[in-house]
Amino acid sequence: MAGPRAGHAPQGPGDPVVTGPEDDAVEHEIWINARPETIWRYWTDPARICDWWGASAELDPRPGGTCLVRLGGDAVMRGEFVELIPYRRIVFTLGWEPADGAPPVAPGSSTVTITLAAGNGGTILTLRHTGLPPAARDMHRSGWSHYLPVLGSAAGRPVPKLSADADRHAERWRALARRVPAPVSDSAIATDRSRATMPSVDVLTDIIINRPAHAVSAYAADPANAPAWYVNIESAEWKTPPRLRTGARVGFTAHFLGRRITYTYEIADFIPGERLVMQRPRDRSRWKRPIPGHRPAAAQPT
Repeated sequence: MAGPRAGHAPQGPGDPVVTGPEDDAVEHEIWINARPETIWRYWTDPARICDWWGASAELDPRPGGTCLVRLGGDAVMRGEFVELIPYRRIVFTLGWEPADGAPPVAPGSSTVTITLAAGNGGTILTLRHTGLPPAARDMHRSGWSHYLPVLGSAAGRPVPKLSADADRHAERWRALARRVPAPVSDSAIATDRSRATMPSVDVLTDIIINRPAHAVSAYAADPANAPAWYVNIESAEWKTPPRLRTGARVGFTAHFLGRRITYTYEIADFIPGERLVMQRPRDRSRWKRPIPGHRPAAAQPT
């Protein structure tokens, strides 16, 4: 969150903060792998809030109740709760007690609004901070960028590990790869497929990228960028004229399970800014990269 630690403005990792339409508004959105009820407690329980923000806290979560968080050193945030709608919305005032290095924001003089909405198997937390003087906005942008990911780590459930079935499928892939001479070409894979049944493995990955959907779409759909973000790919080249369209083909060279392989994908469906579907020619394996709104990157073989 906003504010210094031990008298200094925090600096740390976190998604870039988007400034709202109002000149003094700072906004930040983050997805957390936990239910709204869980995240609510990390804002209203003094012990939980110290797991990610303060060294100690005094919280009375009711309208007019105290909201005080000591961050360490002389940094003390003081305000009061204004509105609480259980598991959906928290509004409180925020300011800092006078101290060396404290932000120039008087206690209770700015307002923070937290909204919680269930989505994508977890919670989308939106923070809006208004009433900040110009001299304090960058400091609070930096603070929120640091502390909200810490909240996400504290409140979020760990990502489930691969199931035993998925582990067995992976081992079958490794066993098959050991039987294929390197380098492996499309024809070699096709020949080997005649001798063994390939296991069917469904894989879904997704990530929230704090960039406009059109920018993520353009980057992910350009084969020249594949080596920079696609693990194990060494190079990519057009096998047809370099234009994104249905039927166009792209060749890839990659390292997979200790082997150097070459293969080709064909664009089966392309909707600019929304979806890219690639498949092996004459093959049922398909890779989809839907890019819908705030969850702009995903891949799924079907």
